[in-house]
Amino acid sequence: MGRLWQTLILSEWRSELAWLPVETIIHNQQQRYYQVLGECDRLSDCTPFIDFMLEKLAQALAEGIHFSDDNMSEEMSEEMSEEKLTDFTQSEIKILALLRAGPQLTIAELAQKLSLTTRTIERNLKSLQEKGKLQRVGATKKGFWRVV
Repeated sequence: MGRLWQTLILSEWRSELAWLPVETIIHNQQQRYYQVLGECDRLSDCTPFIDFMLEKLAQALAEGIHFSDDNMSEEMSEEMSEEKLTDFTQSEIKILALLRAGPQLTIAELAQKLSLTTRTIERNLKSLQEKGKLQRVGATKKGFWRVV
């Protein structure tokens, strides 16, 4: 839930930060992530966690800039930076944030977390897939969601 709030706060501050692949970076360093959380518990101080997350945000930005320089034309880069979150409903934004934090979440789990019906979640997922922001990878039961 904390990562959902982090994504929402960052996207409110700067809309382009909503698409940072922080979850991927954290997933790749999951052991260190949990070590830092444990350290914060022992010290009763959140400073190590803030330092860790700021470092990961900087890393995600640096990787994004590197990727952008290597793989995108200037025109494509401009087009992406002009993309607005207003193209999405509030439910869609929340779903994307939750799926970034937990790509394996089920429709039922999303519905419970957002206090929506499973049918509403299904409609939102279909809309996000049609908008090219979400892909289903693997089987219905064993697969996961990839936020694009």
